[in-house]
Amino acid sequence: MFSRVDEIIREGLEKRVFSGAAVGIAQSGRTLYTGYWGKTNFDADAVPVHAGTLFDLASVTKIVATTAVALRFLDRGLLRLDDRVADFFPEASTTREITIRQLLTHTSGEPPHFMLESEIQDPEGLRELLLHRPLAAPPGEVEAYSCMGYMLLGEILQSLSGLTLDRLVEREVTGPLGLRHTGYGPVAGPDVAATRDLATGTRLDGIVHDENARFQGGVSANAGLFSCVGDLLDFAKVISGAWAGRQNGYLSRAVLRAATRNYTPGLAEDRGLGFFLGSNRGSSLGDLCGDEAFGHTGFTGPSLLWVPEMELAVVFLCNRVLSPQDAAATVRLRACLHNAIIGALER
Repeated sequence: MFSRVDEIIREGLEKRVFSGAAVGIAQSGRTLYTGYWGKTNFDADAVPVHAGTLFDLASVTKIVATTAVALRFLDRGLLRLDDRVADFFPEASTTREITIRQLLTHTSGEPPHFMLESEIQDPEGLRELLLHRPLAAPPGEVEAYSCMGYMLLGEILQSLSGLTLDRLVEREVTGPLGLRHTGYGPVAGPDVAATRDLATGTRLDGIVHDENARFQGGVSANAGLFSCVGDLLDFAKVISGAWAGRQNGYLSRAVLRAATRNYTPGLAEDRGLGFFLGSNRGSSLGDLCGDEAFGHTGFTGPSLLWVPEMELAVVFLCNRVLSPQDAAATVRLRACLHNAIIGALER
């Protein structure tokens, strides 16, 4: 059924879009397919990718860690979407009127990105920097994907819980869901797909690719998680089940429905709470997934896709930043992969 999946990934390997990849497909709570290709790096003696190979999730961390925690807090009445930064940090200046809704939908006005190491001496200064640094736009006016906004959200979640981010993710995500192979790095051993520092060209083995996450010791609300196909399929099944109304005790159907609405119509991109929506055209989610679909991608190559009407979840992992190729090749490959999977199931 999924022969085209194998062909698409092998084409990517031949073109050296990545050195290794893994795919997982689940529907209605069942795993339909898992596949593994290539090696952890381009060296001839590198370890072949297998079920336990860990990949740097980059911004997929925003979903598996930060968004999941935020939705759990919404579900428990610990948080409102209209809560402001000032409700948690009265000392905030430039950011005081930003809401949780705006942080989750990338409409906070926070700049998309800047290098922490150029502005603060150590991670201890992160909260103060984020509370007082000038915004790029007034809150609520512009949709602009912001890693910095997610770091600010992470500060709020840590303040609410009294836990560091890694402990919070363990308590709210990896622990309850039994994701034994998912966590923040650094990760030791040969079974980790390598990435590459784009500034120096140095290969990174088990060290987070994202520079700002690296500055924070590998633990960030923006990036930093490593995981494998099996764990991500388990996570994806829980999200699918909650959206479909199958009670699993983890998230309510109500919060998943809220998370997958379009909060940014008419702005640059359609956004739910943390999720990128299928109503966006020309994206990695593909052409066949429908407007109700949702998911997320990461700079290093991975992606998660959910298609609610099919109760379908797709996990794609790769290490595209190890290759010198432009990201456009991975965007196209992901979209073709998703199209082929949906087409095979609907044919």
